[in-house]
Amino acid sequence: MKFDSGLEAQLIQSNLCTASKPLWTILGTRGSIVIEGWESDAAVTSVLPDGRRITETYPRLKGGGWQGYYKNVADHLLSGLPLLITAEWAKGAIQCIEGCDIASRENRLVEVTFDF
Repeated sequence: MKFDSGLEAQLIQSNLCTASKPLWTILGTRGSIVIEGWESDAAVTSVLPDGRRITETYPRLKGGGWQGYYKNVADHLLSGLPLLITAEWAKGAIQCIEGCDIASRENRLVEVTFDF
């Protein structure tokens, strides 16, 4: 994915591989984010303007994960509580996935325009 600023990022996510690898790996031209598993913290590596690399650890958000997501959906449907992940928020992820699908099928660069 290439952003207007020129920043490029690559997202890799799969649970189908037999080789052990992190749950989430986001690679960019100026840094990366790696999350080993559902209960893991995030390791964020950044490349500074002088070329040095720094890695910082961010704790995982408590009460989240897929269980928290579905509990929130149930609470919304049963009690009217607000959704944490709204359709408007999730639309960006779907637009990105759709752009990647088109780029893969047509073997070309696809510009994704986000509505937010």
